[in-house]
Amino acid sequence: MMLLPEFTIHVHGLGYSLVEVHIASYDVQTRLLVCATPTVPGWIELRLALSIQEITHPQRIHPLLWLVPRALFNRFIAHLTFRGFIHDVQQDFEIWEHKRYIQPPALAKGDGPIGKYRTWARQFYSGHAQATLQII
Repeated sequence: MMLLPEFTIHVHGLGYSLVEVHIASYDVQTRLLVCATPTVPGWIELRLALSIQEITHPQRIHPLLWLVPRALFNRFIAHLTFRGFIHDVQQDFEIWEHKRYIQPPALAKGDGPIGKYRTWARQFYSGHAQATLQII
């Protein structure tokens, strides 16, 4: 059976993202929450959370899993999924550490209205931070 996850990403403002992951072949659905809060210049506090829908047919993942108590199985899958989520987020740390504000931004097809988003986001930065953003 082929593993083909489907991702739906919702970005709400500057500090909250919700990633919904559905793996139809296994009947697995998760929600991954990413909340980033700037603390001091150049630093953020990053909080991650996972919600997973109870897996009611574990045998879709492997035929012998119907033998495992469902609560234990679901707890184990949630743990593995969250560990994978943390690993994936950590892969972005090096990118975040070297990010730069570029005006105008280099855009790829499908990026959306980045200019409007930047204009909206500017309201959340102090005057000094806004000047710094525009200089770099």
